[in-house]
Amino acid sequence: MEKNISCPPAEWERIVGHYSNPNKPGTPAYRLARFIQDDARASELVRQWIEDEAIKALNKGHDVAPELLTDICKRVSLEALTHRALGVSVKLIRAGVLYEKAKARYQASVDPHPSREDEERIWDGAIDRENARQQRLVDAGRIRNRTWLPYHDSTNSRPGANRAPVSSGGLDEWRLMFEPHKPVRFAPFDDMDEDHDRALADRTPVERFEVTADWCSGHGITLETIAAMSESELLAMGVDPQSVRDIASGHGLDGEAGRLDLVLHDTALSVELAERNPKSSATAILVRAGLSRRLADFALAFEKRMRDEGVSSPARMAREWEASRSRAMPDYHGYLRRVAGIVEAESARVLEHA
Repeated sequence: MEKNISCPPAEWERIVGHYSNPNKPGTPAYRLARFIQDDARASELVRQWIEDEAIKALNKGHDVAPELLTDICKRVSLEALTHRALGVSVKLIRAGVLYEKAKARYQASVDPHPSREDEERIWDGAIDRENARQQRLVDAGRIRNRTWLPYHDSTNSRPGANRAPVSSGGLDEWRLMFEPHKPVRFAPFDDMDEDHDRALADRTPVERFEVTADWCSGHGITLETIAAMSESELLAMGVDPQSVRDIASGHGLDGEAGRLDLVLHDTALSVELAERNPKSSATAILVRAGLSRRLADFALAFEKRMRDEGVSSPARMAREWEASRSRAMPDYHGYLRRVAGIVEAESARVLEHA
């Protein structure tokens, strides 16, 4: 493998050292350190990310020359690193960044000291503008699917979504991130992908089972029967009412997209990958994305079993994973980290082609 590294060691350290220096304005480590308030941790995370990406390049047969290494350094994902450092949902980070930009414009042109009500309007306005921007891209055929970010009150900005708070959090959770004297109670799950993220543990709503057309068919339940149930009845049963509305309107994920979503927990991305690879199985798509075939098969079977049994507790899923995996398999959090990497990488590719 070393023959593919033409960047001399001294040059490697000079380049990586520059971009992972939290005291140099403009570097990824500097920007990350200002955000997480920890210079050493910021430097460590950036350096690790660069090294991981360089290893990926090596595994693909690329020569890691100084030019490629510099390019890797310039592409450091601050979203991913902030998520890794704080356990914060990527969706909350994206929403918060939009809010901060809009707030800065408001302070410069309207009022340098916006009230709480002003901040809520600024947040929601930023999200609405982002939704409109993505809709224009969809209409132009530049992207297929949308990412719905949370409103200030932690509710989903997707039209028609129920008004229950989502796990990513909203304005309150965002503000808590900048108040280190207050205990920010994120759930203790290391480096989880955004749809497993818990935002604030004491604000997280009860997770509910999501019904799919496949599940109804497999359990002998007709769509008409479950669609006729009231929202209160579904909630009492621990069922997500939105999932019922989705399959009733034909939006339930079946086939390979549905199988991908079991593992990726990202509906839009699962649909995108399935449509991009119409002749490929979910296993093949996951293998191309970076999982081993054995892990992909095991993960698909495991996630399907958890879904069918109605298991949604991360702690319970971790126990079930450990009880059934072989020694060759990563532990549960290692598996989630690999999935998070796939979601990040594939989402970036979708945006690049938008």
